[in-house]
Amino acid sequence: MSGSKCPCAGIDKEGIFERDGVYCVIGPRYVLAFTQALASETRIRILELLRSGVGSLDEISERLGQSKANISNQVKRLEDVGLIYGFYEAGRRGIKKRVRSSFRAAVLALDPEGLRAACGGEEP
Repeated sequence: MSGSKCPCAGIDKEGIFERDGVYCVIGPRYVLAFTQALASETRIRILELLRSGVGSLDEISERLGQSKANISNQVKRLEDVGLIYGFYEAGRRGIKKRVRSSFRAAVLALDPEGLRAACGGEEP
């Protein structure tokens, strides 16, 4: 990865792994799930909003001008592949779900060999 240590170096099995905001996605079914989670303008906009910090479903819904039910469904799709992490906090009117993301980039590979090629042959 052009002069810097590849964050995905050394991963030798299929799955979705996060290292310092870089997601290493290895294996056909994981690549498919990951890319499907990103295949929505709303979900991309949610990730953009979360770059500046943590948000509640209410805040995201308001900022994007969409219903809380729709935002909840979109957040669930992102949570399913680990792009967003949800947690609960006490609010003025009960408990609120808040979400955050560390997503900055992704490396996709159909197998560990492809990952090694993407990382310039780096090993751990």
